[in-house]
Amino acid sequence: MFTAHQVLGEDDRYPQKDVFVEKCMDAIEIGTDYVNPSQSYIHTVEKYDMECICRVINPTDETKISIMKTLRLAYVCHQPIPMGRKCGTWTISATNIDTSLKALSMANGPVIYEDDEK
Repeated sequence: MFTAHQVLGEDDRYPQKDVFVEKCMDAIEIGTDYVNPSQSYIHTVEKYDMECICRVINPTDETKISIMKTLRLAYVCHQPIPMGRKCGTWTISATNIDTSLKALSMANGPVIYEDDEK
């Protein structure tokens, strides 16, 4: 049973999702290469609850943003989505996480933080 606080808390996640998508679109957009996270992306991901953001991603969002890239961004920013949870229409499992991370790594090389390049 949901309490009023839980319902209100869930509504707060939609603005967070919108800000996350806006600030991190270069890294999560469908049809583009994965972009290693800049400090801006890292600060955005650290600021928000990625599990809650993933939970409110809807099928319309998934036409613009890649769930694979979103999961990798959450992972490399130390906010991995736990197994069994939802990210958009995906249910997170060891198989789809492992496959997603390997596919993105093979396509884009190892994860390098912008600060590490200096």
